[in-house]
Amino acid sequence: MDVLGPDDATTRVADLDNWQAFSQTYYEPILRAFRLLKVPEGEVEELTHSFLLKTAEKNFLDTFIAFRDREAKGGRRTRFRTYLYRSLQHHAIDSYRRRNTRVRENSQEPGAVEAIVAAAERPLDPDALFALDVLHQALQALRRHCERTGKSHLWVIFEETLLANEYRGRRGKTRVELLNEYPEMKPQDLDNALTTAKRAFRRFVQEVIPRGLHDGVPPDERFAEWMAILRQSNASQFNLLHVAYRVTPFLTADMSQTASLALIVDDRPDGGVYEEQAIVPGKDELSLFLSFRLELPLSEMFEVNELQTYLPASSPLWPAKRSGGRPKTAVPSPRIVRPFCLLSLIEPTTDEAKALAEIDFLGLLGRLKTLAKQLHHRPDHGEPEVFAQLLYTTINVLALVRCETELHSIGADSLARNVRWFLRQTWLDNRLRPLLLTGLSLLEGPAITST
Repeated sequence: MDVLGPDDATTRVADLDNWQAFSQTYYEPILRAFRLLKVPEGEVEELTHSFLLKTAEKNFLDTFIAFRDREAKGGRRTRFRTYLYRSLQHHAIDSYRRRNTRVRENSQEPGAVEAIVAAAERPLDPDALFALDVLHQALQALRRHCERTGKSHLWVIFEETLLANEYRGRRGKTRVELLNEYPEMKPQDLDNALTTAKRAFRRFVQEVIPRGLHDGVPPDERFAEWMAILRQSNASQFNLLHVAYRVTPFLTADMSQTASLALIVDDRPDGGVYEEQAIVPGKDELSLFLSFRLELPLSEMFEVNELQTYLPASSPLWPAKRSGGRPKTAVPSPRIVRPFCLLSLIEPTTDEAKALAEIDFLGLLGRLKTLAKQLHHRPDHGEPEVFAQLLYTTINVLALVRCETELHSIGADSLARNVRWFLRQTWLDNRLRPLLLTGLSLLEGPAITST
């Protein structure tokens, strides 16, 4: 996943002057930033394009350099990431205020317009979002690597020693407890295992930090920069740091699955609030975690050879290899194909929709349904139980809407109840709502042919 971009310390003037490279590098991060500002999904791309045009017309990159130099003379340091994020906030605010004016002139009710402006004006910390995103990706990669290579003990030792205390209601295991769990290990072996895992984590952090517009920054410098950003950000102030530690274990098709009935949400008539049996994340945490999961590449959930069962080798949905140089065309082309993720299935772009028509879409949905069953109530990870229920619900609604097929076995009434419950949750990502609303109308209409 791309993020909001590198610090100005790793963004060279020669690269900033290249608006085409800027557009290609930051197109997807800008899209996500507008989504964080609660811009309606149907307007995200339009607002992104207008911002990129504005950056060209207003010499945005030159303006940043001049602004940074002025701030430096006053003893203040300005990060490019922060400058960009604040500019996006102001662009969203200005856009919706202009719209709000037009709405009032037409004697219409502004409604969501004021809510969007209010959301955009809330102080957000781009450093925290950047640091959490990198942390989540690196931990995800480390766990998958340890479990895929048959060295799951490295992940267990790393998690219990360094991560477990970040989970609510959990306590990390002591050295004595870990040595009892692995009796074949000596104390020195335990230390060596932890050192190995820490080195691997550092390497994965270096790999997932986006290089932005410049690839020449040494790995150690990139890691140190990320650590500094994490420490200086306000991630811990909002008690969201542990959300990034919610890492999905490496799952295989033969792992145990829960019953479908266990994936029906608690929708009690007394209006009771859903409660998990262990960790109970807050609304903000669920919202942030869900955005992680929706944008996590499917190649991070399944092995490549398993994905090949559903995606032809020639499919453009496979991640493109990193190009060594910049495009030579004079006309900027900011659109970048995002990594193939759950959002690619839920709200595909035009190009993604064409590519999805050439794959075993229903087969992939079936595998994701199995994934939801594997994730549910597993004791070996801190993933919220409600995510497995949401994944199960979303995948079955996708089957109804896109394939006119019933994959679920819990009955239309139970699935519709799940959908209604999720639609009432304030933390639900707005990008899921159109799909769920469409699915609900089908569930409440004539029956769909079951497979």
